[in-house]
Amino acid sequence: MGTLPRTMRLIVAIATATVAGASLPSMAAAADPDQWAWAVVRNPSKSYELKPKDGASSGGGRVRVKRIARGSSRLTFKGLSVDERHVQVTPLSSAAAMCRWIGGGQQEGQEKVACYDRYGRAKDVPFVFNMVRSTAIHAGPRLAYVRANQGRKKEPYQGYPAFASTGTADTLTKLGEGHYHVRIPAIFTQGGNLQVTPFSFAEKTTCRIASWAVLGVDVRAETRCYDLKGKPRNSKYSLIYTSGEGLKGDGGGAWAYLLAHAKKSASYVPVDDYSAESSPGTPRVKRLKRGQYRVKLPSMPLGGSVQVTALDERKRCQASSIKKKDGPQKIGVRCFSANGKKRADSVFMLSYAK
Repeated sequence: MGTLPRTMRLIVAIATATVAGASLPSMAAAADPDQWAWAVVRNPSKSYELKPKDGASSGGGRVRVKRIARGSSRLTFKGLSVDERHVQVTPLSSAAAMCRWIGGGQQEGQEKVACYDRYGRAKDVPFVFNMVRSTAIHAGPRLAYVRANQGRKKEPYQGYPAFASTGTADTLTKLGEGHYHVRIPAIFTQGGNLQVTPFSFAEKTTCRIASWAVLGVDVRAETRCYDLKGKPRNSKYSLIYTSGEGLKGDGGGAWAYLLAHAKKSASYVPVDDYSAESSPGTPRVKRLKRGQYRVKLPSMPLGGSVQVTALDERKRCQASSIKKKDGPQKIGVRCFSANGKKRADSVFMLSYAK
């Protein structure tokens, strides 16, 4: 596959040096498998049961969506009961929008999502939901996540809930208004994928990755959050890192992730370190026009879920389509300026799971 250009090496800043004498810590695998759920809500103005190509969970039961108000939906995953979970949400729309997780429902297995247009008005926007909870400490593929639940706190702190498959603790530090640093220590790997999404009902913000690096054995990332006008704004958010596995953790199924690094190239193959799939294949990214991309995942099945995050502090990206028929799998992506007013070319990260 391709080579990461110098400009992207400056953004991602991968450190090739490793800690002298570093070795993987001694770990014992946990007996409990990872729990997971995903849903693609294509018709948020309705209440209905999702078909298997649009939703599933480790609980194995039906997945239902109920519209509870304009722009607000409640998902129910039958047979699933999970606490201390990690959630990612992305709009599934060609128009700039915002969607965020706003917590669970009154019953187990319920999750609430709220969506808005770029002006912050509640709107029935199609969206994609992904949830995972892991307890498995292991030395193989990497999974780490953290909820930055104190968006205004200046002192370094550990978010909650947080998990790392290396058994280490994540640390968050506020660098400025809407500007944060995340450290995931002792990852002992290179490359991988990051996804970030804001959460809570009150804060109408968008968040993205400004830069990130694998430095020695740590993953370090800087995140930026903005208000409706594109100005820096403190925000709570959730961040997940995966390397060698997808958004379902060890939950199996099909998964893929990639870094779309060449934002103005007509068509290209993503670089190896930031591209991985559960089945052999060669993904390709095509730029259709400004801020509009199509990601081809030839070894992935039709349907499934996807999360998209911009790797640019002044841009925002989201999913716009997921193919359900007439393969191969192709994912639509739209990127916009920070205020969502116009399309803009951007580097982005994508993670697919089914």
